[in-house]
Amino acid sequence: MKKIIIFLLLLTFNNCNGYQPIFLGQDLDFYIENVEIEENDEISRKIVKRLQPYFFNKEKIKNNKINLEIFSSFNERVISKDSKGNPLIYEIKIEINVDYIKDENKKKKNYIETFSINNQSNKFELSQYKKTIENNLVNKIFEKIIIDLSAF
Repeated sequence: MKKIIIFLLLLTFNNCNGYQPIFLGQDLDFYIENVEIEENDEISRKIVKRLQPYFFNKEKIKNNKINLEIFSSFNERVISKDSKGNPLIYEIKIEINVDYIKDENKKKKNYIETFSINNQSNKFELSQYKKTIENNLVNKIFEKIIIDLSAF
């Protein structure tokens, strides 16, 4: 029995040695020349901050320059209420519209992520949880933007 457990543990640890982040090994053949933000809100700033490594780098001159126009919106609404009218379930919705402009080509893409949250009695923990969910949704959209940028 001990031999089987040791074998399974060794097999499991051996399979985990090839982990690598998605975009680490890739040399992407584009750079972002300019980003315009329609509204200076927190979500748009988070996206632009995450895009910083993809801006023009003088060490690597690339031919494919892309300009971005970003418009984002954040909506939080009550989905369900109890008999007294207190909210039970919230829905967070983040919508980001991105215009990709490369030379004369323009492509519009819309990204929408939603998440439902149960209400909590501790309002501080609820607000912290909402911030965490918002960051996770922005990260999901950012990954989709990078995938679309590399395909453009």
